[in-house]
Amino acid sequence: MDKKTVYAVSVESPTSGAVDWYAHPDEADLEFDKAVSNFGHLPNHTITLYPLDVPYGLARLEITELVDDAMWELNYVATRVHKSHSTAQQG
Repeated sequence: MDKKTVYAVSVESPTSGAVDWYAHPDEADLEFDKAVSNFGHLPNHTITLYPLDVPYGLARLEITELVDDAMWELNYVATRVHKSHSTAQQG
């Protein structure tokens, strides 16, 4: 089965997580930077950018499910990571 690569940006804390994906790496890089700006100051948050190969022809929701599964199962190779520490200032 043919595959394509999507680029995911996840934001995880000790109690929750969220992920979005993008078709182009440049867009994902910009969204990673935005996530770091928005969430990077919060304690114990990890922001991760990772590519994921998915089958061609999937609906957006199906791709989202695969990207989400990869985030929770740590089934990816990160290309960028930002980790805040427990001493980060909440703003």
